[in-house]
Amino acid sequence: MTDLPNRTSAYIDAAALRANLARVRAAVSAETAVMAIVKADAYGHGVGMVVPVLEEAGADWFGVATVGEGAELRGLGIRKPILVLYGILPEEAARALRHDLAVAVVDAAAVAPLATAVGGSGGRLRVHLEVDTGMTRLGVRPAEVTAVAAAIRASPGLELEGFFSHFGSADDVHSQFTTGQLEVFRAAVAELEAAGLRPRWVHLGNSAATLTRTDTHWDMVRPGVCLYGVKPANAPDPPLRPVMHLRSRVWRLWDVPAGRHVGYAQTFSTKRPTRIAVLPVGYADGYPRALSNRGAVLIAGQRAPVLGRVCMDVMMVDATDIAGVAEGDPVALWGELGDSLLTVDEVAAACDTIPYELLARVGKRVPKVRREEAG
Repeated sequence: MTDLPNRTSAYIDAAALRANLARVRAAVSAETAVMAIVKADAYGHGVGMVVPVLEEAGADWFGVATVGEGAELRGLGIRKPILVLYGILPEEAARALRHDLAVAVVDAAAVAPLATAVGGSGGRLRVHLEVDTGMTRLGVRPAEVTAVAAAIRASPGLELEGFFSHFGSADDVHSQFTTGQLEVFRAAVAELEAAGLRPRWVHLGNSAATLTRTDTHWDMVRPGVCLYGVKPANAPDPPLRPVMHLRSRVWRLWDVPAGRHVGYAQTFSTKRPTRIAVLPVGYADGYPRALSNRGAVLIAGQRAPVLGRVCMDVMMVDATDIAGVAEGDPVALWGELGDSLLTVDEVAAACDTIPYELLARVGKRVPKVRREEAG
C-alpha cells in the first residue's frame, strides 16, 4: 500500500470493522440489538468511513455524544435509530426532532424544559432515561426513577423509549463495583416494570460487558472501542482485528556523532553515532507529546525509539539499527506494517493513557483512507 506523498495517513480497514461487528453479534442473542457507538468521529476513525460500513453490516442503532454528531450521520444518509447519549439542551430539541434523534434524559430537572421546548410542534421526542448506578456522572438517582419515568410518560411531546446506565469500570466489568452497579440497575428495571413503565429498550452493556457478561445484555448492547479492534480485559478469543493503521514515512535521515542534541529543549543527546529518521507527524496529528523519549514506531519490522520531544508537526526516531533504511520508507505509528504489528494498546501504555484517547485524538489533517484490507 502506498501512503499519500510525504505525509501521514490513517488507513481504515473495512473488513476488520465488519469482522469485529460479527464478533459482537456472535456474543449476543438474536433478539439483542446492537448500538454501535460512533461518537467523537467514530473514535477518530471518521464517521464517513465507518458508519456506512456498520449500517450495511447490520448495526441496529448508533450512539453519539451530541445532536450535531447525530445530524452528521443523517447527512450521510443513515436511517437507523440514533441516540444522543449525554442529554441535550432544551434549545436543541427542535433540531433533534428534525433529524429524528432519540435523546438521553440525564437529570430529573430536564424533563419539563424538554417537554416545553417540544411544545405545540406536534412531534414526539423519543427519550432514554439514564439512572446513575454508581458512576456519579450523569443520570437520575435510583430513588427518582419511577417518578421521572412517569413524568416523561405524562408529557405529550415526549416518548419514553429507553432506560439505561453506564458502567464506571469500562474494562473491569467483573469487579465487585460493577456487580454492585448491575444490582442497582436490576432493581430500577424491576421498579419500572412493577409500575407499568418499562420502556422498549433497556440497555447497559459496553464493549467489555458485551463480550464477557451475558447478564448485562438486556434488549440492546452498546459496543464501542471493541468495534475498532481494541480488546477489553478478559475478552475471549477469537481476537478482534485493529481497524485503524496510522502510518507515516521516513522524511529525512541524519547521520550524527555521539553527543548531538536532538529536538526541543535538549532532552536527548546521542550516546553513539546515530542515524536519525525525521517523520512528518507530530502532536497536531494526534501523536502524543507524552511519547517524547518514551515511544517507538515500526520501520521495516523493527522498533525505532522516539528521540527527543515530539513536535507539533514532526518527530525524530532512532533508525541506527535498521539495515537499509531509506527516505520514503513506510512507518507504522500503530497498526500493522507488513507482517509486524504495533498495537494501539502498547502505544497508549507507553504514555500512561488508554487506546480510546489516542484513537479519538487523530487530527483532522490526517487523511482517512478506507481499504478492504489495510495490511
